[in-house]
Amino acid sequence: GFAEVSFGLGEMRGAIALGSCRERGVSPAEEPFDADAFTLYRVLFFGMFLPEGERLLGTLESLARRAFEQLDPRLGVYAVIGGHERYARPGPATLLRILGRRRGRWVDPGAFVAGLREAGVRVLINEHCTAEIGGEMVRFIGVDDACHGLDRLPEALPPPGAPGFPILLSHSPDGLLHPAARGLPLAFSGHTHGGQIRVPGYGAPVRNARAVGRRQASGVVRIGETQVVISRGFGTTRLPLRFACRPELGVVELRRA
Repeated sequence: GFAEVSFGLGEMRGAIALGSCRERGVSPAEEPFDADAFTLYRVLFFGMFLPEGERLLGTLESLARRAFEQLDPRLGVYAVIGGHERYARPGPATLLRILGRRRGRWVDPGAFVAGLREAGVRVLINEHCTAEIGGEMVRFIGVDDACHGLDRLPEALPPPGAPGFPILLSHSPDGLLHPAARGLPLAFSGHTHGGQIRVPGYGAPVRNARAVGRRQASGVVRIGETQVVISRGFGTTRLPLRFACRPELGVVELRRA
């Protein structure tokens, strides 16, 4: 299994990269990320690929697929979907929309998911798959959006006693609130945007997640027994700005126990 997670930062939308530093025996968290000294093995995405507004939605879906097609990690790209892939708010970020007075509509993510799969992305919707990292069998467990109650973790989990190191992918950290998550060693999520607006010395007043407090809106945190890496991502929701909360790409190095 893996006992330690090193977490470094870069600049990209809502993603985590699994990889290994080569040539130098340092963790990405110990110094600025150097792409020339990094071997990219896998990329994990946690939803929110699309904007809230309906305007240009089809065009942006096409652009997102094209962006995925350009990724070339050594061992694949894995993703789960989130709220923005299922729910579109009307029009630009007006005051009424920011206050939640203008409701959006549910959209079918099927065509977008199919496009991602055609681009070579393994999209996990309440299911799991096996992979190999450094000679270790890993089981990626992907659940649908917990924020809207669409996660079905018991259905996604491998059979009891199945070999392999389990890693949960959940758009929202609230996916860890399910009793079935007890005992999972590692999870990756996003959704919080790191709070989007952070108050220095206080943290994130708004997280849109019940599982984390104001000082746990991003980074490596504990939820129950599970170590969770929460990405700040790159986008915004409702209010189109960030404060004291830079966008990020997390670079994670897993070390064997």
